Amino acid sequence: MAIEESERYGLTPREKEVWVLHRMVLTYKQAASELHITPNTVKKHMKSIYVKQKG
Repeated sequence: MAIEESERYGLTPREKEVWVLHRMVLTYKQAASELHITPNTVKKHMKSIYVKQKG
C-alpha cells in the first residue's frame, strides 16, 4: 500500500524509502538509523511528502 501511495504522490526514490518506513510505524530516529541519515533529514522528507499529498 505504501508503494502505491508513493507512486500516486510522485515521491522521489528517497522520499519513497522514508514513506515506507513511516507506514511501518518507525520513529524518525529509527527511520534515520535504517537509512543512515539524520532524524532532521527524515523530518525534511516527511514535510515534503505531506506537501505533495495535499497538492
